[in-house]
Amino acid sequence: MKDRKKVLNDLITHFGINKASNMTGLSTLELINRSECYIDLSMANDIIGDLGRQGLFPKKYKNCQIAFDGFVGTVDWYCDWSEDNWRDYKEETTYSYATPFWDINDGIPVNTNSYDGVDFFNDKFSYTQDDLDRSEPYTFIKWKDGFENLALYERWIRRFYLPQVYDAIKLHLETYRKFTR
Repeated sequence: MKDRKKVLNDLITHFGINKASNMTGLSTLELINRSECYIDLSMANDIIGDLGRQGLFPKKYKNCQIAFDGFVGTVDWYCDWSEDNWRDYKEETTYSYATPFWDINDGIPVNTNSYDGVDFFNDKFSYTQDDLDRSEPYTFIKWKDGFENLALYERWIRRFYLPQVYDAIKLHLETYRKFTR
């Protein structure tokens, strides 16, 4: 059994996860599970789509819908803040990108690029990052280590990624709200 794990780890090390997956005929997640390989930050980013397709990456967190855009390779958050009933708005939504280890970064860049809604007079409004004076709303959440196995990566997604990204988007919402005053 250890010999098989070593062979699979050697394939991953020498050829990368995707090519090793093609060579063995195993899906990337099967390969990671069977090899029990260390998941570095690059690999963690590469397998997000696979986690989503297998139902291992959540599609919803609190009032936010989460989707993986396979064409661009981003994790997109669409949040409906209408329950907040803030100020004079009956509808508020934000759209954010929050892709773990995007471009082999050591963390999560969270970029809320739009804020839309409807006020109580039924007037629609829409703001983007370009409407703001600074590069806000953008947050970078640092994370320096990889993961010993797939189970620890999945746990990190649920216990760290989801709440941290949600809190960052909520801060971005406040930035947009201040802008509309």
